[in-house]
Amino acid sequence: MNYLARTATPNDGTVDGTSDSTSITIQNAAPSIASVLINPPSPTEADTLTCSYTGYSDLDGDADASTYLWFINGVAGATTSTLSTGFTSGDAVTCQVTPFDGTSTGTALATGLTIAASNQPPVITSIDVDPAGATVSDTLTCSVSTSDPDGDIVTVSFAWTVNGTGAGTNSPTLASGFCKDDSVTCTATPNDGSVDGAAVADSTVIQNAPPAVSPVTINPSSPVYGSTLTASFSTSDPDGDAVSTAYAWFVNGSQVSAATFLSVSSFAEKGDVIDVEITPDDGEDFGSTVTSGTVVVGNTPPTAPTAGITASPSENVDDIVCTVDAPATDVDA
Repeated sequence: MNYLARTATPNDGTVDGTSDSTSITIQNAAPSIASVLINPPSPTEADTLTCSYTGYSDLDGDADASTYLWFINGVAGATTSTLSTGFTSGDAVTCQVTPFDGTSTGTALATGLTIAASNQPPVITSIDVDPAGATVSDTLTCSVSTSDPDGDIVTVSFAWTVNGTGAGTNSPTLASGFCKDDSVTCTATPNDGSVDGAAVADSTVIQNAPPAVSPVTINPSSPVYGSTLTASFSTSDPDGDAVSTAYAWFVNGSQVSAATFLSVSSFAEKGDVIDVEITPDDGEDFGSTVTSGTVVVGNTPPTAPTAGITASPSENVDDIVCTVDAPATDVDA
């Protein structure tokens, strides 16, 4: 605050008259500001709001001591230049700045905005590596379900590992690169076009694949009573395991032997129907049993009899007699 004084003394050209004086007090000039801003201009509930102003002016040159006042939905609150809590999506937020020079306040200015909904990350709600009990023969599929709180379209990226080592594919399926007893993991990460959601994983252990048998045939295909039958086939195992086989020979539908061969004379006769079942085994699991086609025991020709005639007959005296020394035999009865 300043004072201004003035004294006046009259003079008639010869002598001064009586002096008179007066004084006034120079009052403080109120400061002013030009504008108020809130940043960011389109905030979400996750943002920190910062209030600023421009154009501070004080005719007296006084220091700036302007004050802040925040309003949320019309209710006064914080008095700092920033605001990070207390508001949510849809709230009306106003920042008011009052210019102040330490003595006088100027005209307050304010600006406001509405808090926009913040983007919420998408979520993997379920994940499964299918099929259950997968083997090396299967194609693995990573099946996921997703949701997004904002209703955004969700895409999913995939990462496969086998025993912890990346399998090098961003696909929901994995068809190779794993073996029996491997641990295979699918990790799925959702994205809503703006942010990733939390990654979720599921794992499966590759199971033993059962062995297989090729079509089985019986040799010979037209057996007789004296034949010995064998089975022709090949085996395979997806895991490369050694394969053993079990035999089951059937005559007219009844099992008669588990040997690797069948002696017809021991178990069958003419007209009987024979087939064989082969079951593969890799030491962990049995494969599917494969049944051969049938063969029918055919007829065996009888043996020739042994014949004899009268020895040294006399001409016109002895009859010539033909005898059967050993009769014919027939194994088919």
